[in-house]
This record gives sequence, structure tokens and C-alpha cells, in this order.
Amino acid sequence: MRPIPSSALDGLAIERDDSDTVVSVTWERRTSAVLASDMAFYELAVQLRVPNQPFTTLFFPTHQTCLGPDGEPSTVHWVGVDDTPGVEPAPALFVMPARYPGWNRFTVPADVADLFAFFSDAVIVWRGEAAFSANPTLAELLRQTSGVESLETLSVGDVVWVRY
Repeated sequence: MRPIPSSALDGLAIERDDSDTVVSVTWERRTSAVLASDMAFYELAVQLRVPNQPFTTLFFPTHQTCLGPDGEPSTVHWVGVDDTPGVEPAPALFVMPARYPGWNRFTVPADVADLFAFFSDAVIVWRGEAAFSANPTLAELLRQTSGVESLETLSVGDVVWVRY
């Protein structure tokens, strides 16, 4: 992973493990650049090679510290990897398999609970007699089609056909 410097932030720090793999990136804003009221958004970017683990999610635990109206720092921990109440969700990257326009056949290597997260841009996903579509019109047609079950989740080893 390589951080991309931000023009609005400085103090870029990179932490590596024993194998020289980046495990942490920190951006900071100069104290002299902090405004009393800051309504701007700042883009923080990294370039990375995604592991060959399709249908999985990479999480990036994030700790955001800002100065409050009283000048005291306040930190929000974006570390959630599930729907735990009261825990802010970590930024996530869904790892997709290599795919091509038209029909694609995949064997699912990991359980997939959220089909919309992985197939929101697919026309249709088939597993046996079950189908999923993020398109509301097509999803309604599938519900009305005799013999077609609703595809809700995928399990390890499922074979699916996906039309992009």
C-alpha cells in the first residue's frame, strides 16, 4: 500500500511491519492551518494491490481526531466490521473477481451475506433456480416468475452465473 499525499494535509507518516508491509498511514493537518470553523472535506487516498480474495471485504480501521468548538481534540473511531450498535463502521473495500461484459461464471470462495454490495451493477445473478437483481423492475419480474426463487445470500462453494 502506498499513501497518496494530500495537498491540504501534511505530516504523512507510514508504519511498516517486519516484512516491510504498510500497516498504518497517518495524515495530519498543520496546527497553523486549522480554522476555527472548517467546513471542507479532505481526500485521503492510498494505492494498493488487492489480494486475490474475491467476494471478501477489506476493512480500513480509521481514527479521526478533530478539534471541537472548545479547542479540545475529539476522536471518532471508525472501526466497526459488522452492525454492532454504537460502533462506527470502518471504511470498506469490496474485493470483486475479474469479470467481463456478458455472462460470468464464479465459484464463491467465501460466504456473501450482502448480494447488493457485490452485485449492484450486475443485471442478474443466478444460482440454480434462484436469482437476484439489484434492478427493481427486474427483481419484481423475478418475484412474479413461477419456479424462480429469491436469491438472498451465497455460501462457500456456490456456483453462480452473473450477467454484467
